Amino acid sequence: MRLPNHQMIMEVMLYKEGIHEGEKLALIFDTVMNECKDNLSKQPQYDFGLRKIKHLITATGRLTRKYGDDLNDTDSMFNTLLTHLVPSMVPEDISTFEGMVKKHFPESKVHVSEEEIT
Repeated sequence: MRLPNHQMIMEVMLYKEGIHEGEKLALIFDTVMNECKDNLSKQPQYDFGLRKIKHLITATGRLTRKYGDDLNDTDSMFNTLLTHLVPSMVPEDISTFEGMVKKHFPESKVHVSEEEIT
């Protein structure tokens, strides 16, 4: 049995949510999720599978639609990753995760709080 191509699934879901940079962001998002699986500690509350991916992409699309031109697609994804994943992380993993995300989104800054995304 073959494994699903997460990057392609992410790309389609991003375009479906109205994200214009779907191909680029799918590659970055897939890389971040794989790095999370590989580099963060194993915790029962961590979920980096397709269900979580779907949730994060839907939240990214919602944020992009809400802020329009004030927040580009890359910043929307950066904000969504930080506001949705960090609260469930153990303190030892937060700095590792933030470093991974900032490495892939070097120009992005947190613009919105979690309450504004949900």
